[in-house]
Amino acid sequence: LFSGPKKKKAFAVINCDDKRGKELSGTLKNRCITTGSYAECTVHCTDFFLGAEGIKALISTPQGAFEVKSNLAGKHNIENILCAAGAASGLGISPETIKRGIESVSVIPGRLERIKSDTGVSVYVDYAHTPDAIKNVLLSLRPITKGRLISVFGCGGDRDRTKRPLMGEIAATLSDLAIITSDNPRTEDPASIISQISAGISQNEIHRYETEELTPFFNKRGYTVEPDRKKAIHLSIKTAREGDTVLIAGKGHETYQIIGKKTVPFDDREEAKLAFSSANLAKQPIPWRTEEIIEATKGVIVSGGTNHSFTGISIDSRTISPGELFVAIKGSSHDGHAFAGEVIEKGTKGLIADRQHTEKLPCGKWEKDGVLCVAVEDTVKALGDLAAYNRIRAGVSVVAITGSNGKTSTRQMTSSILSRRFDLLSTTGNLNNEIGLPLTLLKLRPTHKLAVVELGMNHPGEIARLAGICRPDIGIITNIGPAHLEGVLSIEGVMNAKGELLEGITPGGTAILNADDERVMRLAKKAAGNVILFGHSENALIRALSVESKGTSTSFMLRLPKESITVNLPVPGKFMVSNALAAASAGYFFGMNACDIKAGLENFSPVKGRMSIFTMQNGITIIDDSYNANPGSMEAAIKTLIGLMGNKRGILVAGDMLELGKHSEEMHCKIGELTAESGIARLYATGEFSGKIAEGAAGKGMDHSAIFTGSHEDIIDDLKSRLKSEDWVLVKGSRGMRMEKIVLKLKEWAGE
Repeated sequence: LFSGPKKKKAFAVINCDDKRGKELSGTLKNRCITTGSYAECTVHCTDFFLGAEGIKALISTPQGAFEVKSNLAGKHNIENILCAAGAASGLGISPETIKRGIESVSVIPGRLERIKSDTGVSVYVDYAHTPDAIKNVLLSLRPITKGRLISVFGCGGDRDRTKRPLMGEIAATLSDLAIITSDNPRTEDPASIISQISAGISQNEIHRYETEELTPFFNKRGYTVEPDRKKAIHLSIKTAREGDTVLIAGKGHETYQIIGKKTVPFDDREEAKLAFSSANLAKQPIPWRTEEIIEATKGVIVSGGTNHSFTGISIDSRTISPGELFVAIKGSSHDGHAFAGEVIEKGTKGLIADRQHTEKLPCGKWEKDGVLCVAVEDTVKALGDLAAYNRIRAGVSVVAITGSNGKTSTRQMTSSILSRRFDLLSTTGNLNNEIGLPLTLLKLRPTHKLAVVELGMNHPGEIARLAGICRPDIGIITNIGPAHLEGVLSIEGVMNAKGELLEGITPGGTAILNADDERVMRLAKKAAGNVILFGHSENALIRALSVESKGTSTSFMLRLPKESITVNLPVPGKFMVSNALAAASAGYFFGMNACDIKAGLENFSPVKGRMSIFTMQNGITIIDDSYNANPGSMEAAIKTLIGLMGNKRGILVAGDMLELGKHSEEMHCKIGELTAESGIARLYATGEFSGKIAEGAAGKGMDHSAIFTGSHEDIIDDLKSRLKSEDWVLVKGSRGMRMEKIVLKLKEWAGE
């Protein structure tokens, strides 16, 4: 290559990350431009990022350095980019021009060509059809794959047979799931080719799946056989979930398949797009027909016919899409009926309204435009009735969680565990009341197998209504304490209200209950079906042993009936262990093993404002527990602060705990007392009952100069003047107190 007639003028560009290339460069000496990941190379890249979207790299040349973004994927393409940059540099082309040239190459057809979608699954089509090629492409994709790596490949007929078992071995070893299919079988029997590929796979180490048993929740490395390439591609995308990468290898840019002596149209890229479309349809909510709406709500058609169909249900006039049915809800601040005309103008073809409002709405005029108008006695109840109907027709199992404390964390942990095996729907945010729960269940789609929902309450009968809507197969009660006392008057009232969940569990269902909570155990006697107890108590089926706080995490030994395992929760607070045990009990009920339960617990993400810890640039540490508060959770948070701060200064910023009724003054006073007794250095209180918190703290000996009451702004100003490096600050209060505003201002000041 370098010995032609112009050898004296020619120069070589050699990749020195390749061992043989480095050896070759040594023989060419001054006639060589070297490229690679080492600074001594003429053109080099020592700083780069690989992702599903492509490459970001800093490239240095003799003419200067430049940053480049490329749509090309894989580390091998960094080597290709460096070689191209080396050639251009040797020709005297400027860095700016080299950068533009590299970034102008959007895709190389059939060479790690990405098929875009909004599913979170990355699909690449590549021409790799040899052992080395498929090995290199899988090794390139692994670093940019957050989840699992799925490969689809075959071997061509009437070609080299010795490579077939080698390709089977490589693909099955480097993939989490290898799907063996046909390539261009030509005149060979496809089954014979596949058999030769499979011969290279270790049957002892790699599990063979039947295609019908594969779901997005497969959890064992393996392979399967699907001779039909179209079906194999669709299976790969159907089996993938968010974060996974799918490689469709062998044919790349080819737009045909050779079967026998016939050449038929076939394009891996187009099949992948079709597979995404099919998968997206399955992920849409279950549509609604007019007769289903009437059957669910027992409503009356005021206008419109019986042949309507809707893609979903909405109560928000701002975000509703034309294909959805609008349910006009009268809330505390807005009445949806006032926006009925607006949603019809947007193209919505159906609405449900209170009977008294339908008389005032121009339903007759809308009927001419094909709009369905259904009248009901109460639209809030109708929304719940629609959700109950949807829950039944979806055929899912439902896990319902309630309790005075820990509902949200337990729901997050339970979802994290169960989502490792099942496609599930989970409550988001605080959608746990008579409007929020229906909105959650109305998102059920055909692929869902489970729903994990949270049930809140502030008055007797609310849990009973919510349980009637979601019809839980499994009911979890985390604990019972002084919360929402304004509506239920006493802790006994709280117990009875939470106990309504047990009465709503479907026949043959299971209650998962806290064995460490005396009031929950009293409720256990009312459970009609199976009961699983969790806790530290010896009578618990699912137990925690050796609980240990480790700074911002908590470890414990999870003991199941037949196995035990150490779990490291990514959150502080020993009280979190009880929530983890409740979630683990749900996992155990659904047949999950200790390793899967552990993985789910260790990968769960707490919601914003739930024991979120931030160490700031100025040295202070903020514990953001502003999501909500009641006496039980406030006490647990204070104890966690004490455990974390060690010998440093601890500061509490407390907002009111709402809905405590006649017990408000007493409960706030007790929080002040606990603060003083815990050795917290400084107390800030805001809200109607801030004086009672201060009174309690002073009554237990806390110096008046260490107690501050005032508005959010007053507290922030005082904190700024008093906080020191290494101080720990806990911020907590009820949702209505908006304590997250204090957290935000502190973080802005302290430098996140």
